[in-house]
Formats: sequence, structure tokens, C-alpha cells
Amino acid sequence: MRTFFTLISSLAFIVILSSCSTLPHGVHPTTVPIQITTSTVELPNAANPDLKLQGTRIDFPYEISTYLVDKNKMQICLIAKETPKKANAPVLLLLYDLKEKKLLWSKKTYAWTMAFTDQRVVFYGFKSSFKTFGLDRENGNVVWQMDQSFYHPIKLKDNHIAFSGMITAFDMNTGLDLWSKKITNEYGWIDRKVIDEEMIASVDGLHRFNLKTGEGWSLVMTTGKTDHAKAVGANIASGILGGGYIPPEKITGLSSNILKQDDRVYFSATDDLHCIDYTSGKEIWHTELKEKKTGNVCLFLNKDKLILVNKGSSYRNGLYQKYGHPYIAMFDMTTGQELMWRAVDVEVPVKDVSYTKEDGFYLLTEDNILFYDYQGELKCKSGRVDKKTTNGIVNKAFNRARPFYIPLTTDQNVYQSLYSLKKDSNAVTLITNNGVSFINEQCNSEQDFSNSEMQEVFAITDDFLFMNPPDELISDPINPGRYTLTLLSRERNLLGSFSLPKFSRDRCEVLGGASEQPVLFYFNDNKSIVLCPLSPMNKK
Repeated sequence: MRTFFTLISSLAFIVILSSCSTLPHGVHPTTVPIQITTSTVELPNAANPDLKLQGTRIDFPYEISTYLVDKNKMQICLIAKETPKKANAPVLLLLYDLKEKKLLWSKKTYAWTMAFTDQRVVFYGFKSSFKTFGLDRENGNVVWQMDQSFYHPIKLKDNHIAFSGMITAFDMNTGLDLWSKKITNEYGWIDRKVIDEEMIASVDGLHRFNLKTGEGWSLVMTTGKTDHAKAVGANIASGILGGGYIPPEKITGLSSNILKQDDRVYFSATDDLHCIDYTSGKEIWHTELKEKKTGNVCLFLNKDKLILVNKGSSYRNGLYQKYGHPYIAMFDMTTGQELMWRAVDVEVPVKDVSYTKEDGFYLLTEDNILFYDYQGELKCKSGRVDKKTTNGIVNKAFNRARPFYIPLTTDQNVYQSLYSLKKDSNAVTLITNNGVSFINEQCNSEQDFSNSEMQEVFAITDDFLFMNPPDELISDPINPGRYTLTLLSRERNLLGSFSLPKFSRDRCEVLGGASEQPVLFYFNDNKSIVLCPLSPMNKK
């Protein structure tokens, strides 16, 4: 693998920026000298003292409030505060090259949130202007600006597109509007799927858009309900794309993922399961769902069967809540005829679903793991027997709705849901009361990593699994204020155990593309970052 980093000791970069006495809402150069220094760091390995991690620490002179990493170009965009105690003061927007370890440019502005394209850094401002700016990545100059915020950038083959307002698509390289649509948004944006240059999204129904022209179709469906009797709390912002506010009396999330197979789209909305022709948007069939309490649903296919898992949950005010009762149903994917229906024997909602290619599928709750075959028969169940007894697996990680699965293949993704899970995966990683277990279709552990702290997988590369302790067990008992990052091989052998500062807990990533050397990146504190290449571990 190609090595990115040469360790530099006590090397300082001096960057001169320009200064303005006043800042009308916009992007401005300044003349403030900024000193960025680098130094060598070493992470001792508690599991194997002979295998240490060496890297580079990069110190910035100002407090960093927000950052975004472009893993492909190995660049990081930082929002730094010159005057951290002043609430509405302008900030510094810095673009830093992680390969060359140098500042590319810096601007003074009112930045709030950021996104990358191949040519631009796009950010949304704050204070009274709330403008969106597109900056040239080479020099930081403003290429375009608009008076609205943006939502969820989408990368196409030759461009990047984002959305503003209710749904106005604009070109992120030029800032020019492409098309606009008015869509009702009573219950919020739920799911979206990008297929080539088209997107199908669920918001109060199903909508298909050509991302360049806006052409397509719309079907209105009910994906929530109103409950005035329990309306409490403030309104919340909603949506993957559309923005807007959902009142607290609205129960949302009463729908499924968008499942596309060939020229058909399958989707459930409250009490109905729909099959839609993808090209025309015409309904092919729909089937009424039982119980009238179908909530958050997971749909997937096995041969000629459409399988529905009702998780027994919904959302109110953006908060996860129990709704109805979990059940499994199977349908003929051609006609919609119900083939099987069965309640799931659990007391709490299903947190997530994963499936294998041939044998069946897992249901995971806070308390149990269950495995069903593709006839809908329960093959095994393991975990908490009742609320008073803790036997076997106690999946505490799912209390935070952050389950992680890994396959037994060489795929690099971390799987968080059915939608990205590979069909040939035949095991799940489960957080247990004793550590980490790899569970098979018999609900038995193939391998355990028992220790005093539960852990979770947060990244996977060709060679490594990176594992963190969960939030409630963050402190290292030997080094208070720090926590332990565990490094496993893809064969699940223990390679290393490294103590990191607690500040890096949610500011830790693994960088490097498929053909490049992986690099552990983390924030040491609110003014410094650390980069540790993993080549020494590879050699061993």
C-alpha cells in the first residue's frame, strides 16, 4: 500500500490571512496569522507491546467546533472559533490537506454546516442571512450563493445535486436551480433510494424524480396519524430532504423502506401494502395489513416471497416509541396474496432485521436475538428470558438504536440495517453482557471477545475491525478520562488495544480508499487532530 504520511517533528506552518473590520453576511478574507504545528505521537499497545502505532499530531490555534472529512481527497474542512465565548461571532472556515499536512486556504464567514463536491465546498451560513455558498476547493473563492439552506447532497455520475425549500433541486457546482416540486409534508420524509440519475422518495406517499429534470410521478399515501390527546412538547424539524416541521400530535414512521425489484416498487403505508409499477407509477396490487397497528416496517424478498417484518414502533417528536406489536407476514410478490402471518414472541419492539442468502433472517430486540427460516418458523431464540432474569445475550447496544453487523466476507462496509446488508452474510455481531459475540443461525456464539467493557464495531477495512466501548462505559479504568479502542484482524484475532482521549469518542474515523493505506484519524482535543497510519500492523 502507498504510504500517505511522513512523520514531521516540530514543523510549523505559518499562514497569513486577511482581516476585515466589519463582516456583512458573506465570505471574506482576513489578515490574521495562523500557526499550525505538527509533532510525532506514539500509541502504546496494551495487548501487544511490540506493535505500536505511530503518527502525527496536528495542532490548530483555535477551538474547532465542526468538521467534515473528504476521505477520497484526504482533505478536512474545519470551522474554527476565533472568539469561542462570543455567541454570534464570525468563524474561520479552513480547508486542510491531510496528505501534505498543510492549510490550503482559510476564510472568515458565518458557517453552519458543510458538504463536499469534487469542485466545491458548500456551506450554509447562520445569523440573519442564512445564505448558502459554493466555494472553489482550490482557492476558497465564492463561486455562487443562494438565500436558502440545502438538504442531503446526492452524487451523480457527473455532478452533485442538493435540495432547498420544500423541494427545489440545484446544481451544487454552479448553484443554479434545476427544477422545483411542491409536495405535502404532513408526516415527514422517511426513506429515499437513488437509482442511476433518478430518486424515489417516501414523503406522505411515494414520489419518483429524475434528478436533473424533476420529471416523474407521485402517489399520495398516509404514512402517519394524528393523536391530539397526547400532543405534548415543541414542534420538531423533520426530514431527510424536505425540511419543514412536524407538529407534536403527529405520529410518524408508519411506513416501510422502499424496496425496488426489477420494474416494481414495494412499499407499506399504515394499513396497506402496495406494489407499484416503477415506470408509470400505477398500482399493480395492494393488500390490507392486519391488526390496524402496523408501524415501522422492514420489507425484503426471498425468491418469490415478499417478507414483511412489522417492528412494532413509530416516532413522535422525533423520539422512538412502541407502537402496536411486532409480527411477520409473507406475501406472493406477484399477486399480493397473504401466505403467512405470525406474531413475534417478544415484549419490546424489533430494533432491526438482517437476513442470510439461503437459511433465514434475524430479528434483534433490546433483549433477544431470534432466527426464522423462510417459511416463517422460529428456529431459535436467545437472550433475556424475562424482565427479571438475565441469561445469555443482553443486547444493551440496541437501547441506543445503534446495532452493527459484519459479514464473514471481505466486504468493507459496516452494516447498520437491512438496506445495506449483503445477502450472503451468515452471521451478526452482537453486543453481549460479557463483550462481543459473533452469532450464527443457531443463535449460538461462534466466537466471543469477553472483557470488562462491552464494545461495538465502528469501522471495517480490508484488514481490520475497529471496536469502541459504548457511551455508558466510556472511561478507561486505568486511565480516567480516556477509553480503549480495540483493533481486530478480519479473522477476528486481537491485534491491539489503544488508549484514546475521551474527547475523540464520536470524532474518530478510519480514512483511506480501497487501494490506499488505512489511517486512524481522531480528535485529541478541541484544537488538535491525530493521524496514525496502520502499516506497522499490516506488516505483522
